[in-house]
Amino acid sequence: MNPNFGSIIWNTLFEPLTQEVRQVIIDDVKKIVSYDPRLAVDRVTIDEFEQGIQVLIDLRYVTTDQRNILRLKFDRESQKMTMA
Repeated sequence: MNPNFGSIIWNTLFEPLTQEVRQVIIDDVKKIVSYDPRLAVDRVTIDEFEQGIQVLIDLRYVTTDQRNILRLKFDRESQKMTMA
């Protein structure tokens, strides 16, 4: 119920994916992940695809040092986010 809470990625979908926009998205992803102290971000990769932006997040579980890749696709055509 807080309109100022959430990702800015939806606001950047129709912007040119410049280095500045990439960095804003990376910073936003790191900020959101930091809300959970069990997780750490090792790397964030931003790619364009035909209909939107794909975000790859290399996550590390702090207590177990287990690593996982979270792939999120933000589709500007369908206005949906999918995890792969």
